[in-house]
Amino acid sequence: MGCSTIKKFAIFLSTITDVLLLTPLVGYGYIKYRLFILEKDTSNYLLEKYDKNAFKIETNFGMKGSLYTSTVVFEDEKDIEYIYINNQGNIVQIIPDPSIYI
Repeated sequence: MGCSTIKKFAIFLSTITDVLLLTPLVGYGYIKYRLFILEKDTSNYLLEKYDKNAFKIETNFGMKGSLYTSTVVFEDEKDIEYIYINNQGNIVQIIPDPSIYI
């Protein structure tokens, strides 16, 4: 009976350790995947209007507002950062506010 209890405790401890170690890795992998998809979608959206060498994209994970954002800098406007998000499957520019140009 003593060996069985020790064996069950060892299995329980091993399971808890695995969960504690794998959970952050799975979360990190999910964030990296979402950033990769956002960068790809933003690039595809911009390639409909611009040459692929006309811009640089950097994706970010934040804690305020939209969790996943793409920062785009165009080669001919290096001092302006444009922020894009994925809003229900559509890539949308949020900064600077595009409505001010209309």
